[in-house]
Amino acid sequence: MNRQRFAAGAISKADLNRALREQQQASADLVRAKGALTLAWIALQKSLGLGWQEPVRDQ
Repeated sequence: MNRQRFAAGAISKADLNRALREQQQASADLVRAKGALTLAWIALQKSLGLGWQEPVRDQ
């Protein structure tokens, strides 16, 4: 959307760059949040004794 607005001359290059940086930051935050949620879920499963085991990795 912002690329289209920039192409149409409705926003400046600085505004476009700021929007793209915010989008990248939001994506990175989402990845970190999913990782934290996964770790919390694993900790919960372990603490309740529900049989969580580390996956076996091929060597």
